[in-house]
Amino acid sequence: LGPTAIRAHGSDLFWTNNLGGTIMRMPKVGGAAVAIAEAQNAPAGIAVDAAAVYWVNRDDGRVMGVAR
Repeated sequence: LGPTAIRAHGSDLFWTNNLGGTIMRMPKVGGAAVAIAEAQNAPAGIAVDAAAVYWVNRDDGRVMGVAR
């Protein structure tokens, strides 16, 4: 699987990339996608608030987060 979940917040898009084990961010208006977390264990689901981006790693069941 590639991207498995996507969310928009403010001026950015965020998504989980299951195959690559990354959490990605990209401006809504276009531009380069940037990995904001790497080496994740099958990330799935995503939530975003003003402070952070959150997801679940399916392979180990851990809830993860990183500051926006």
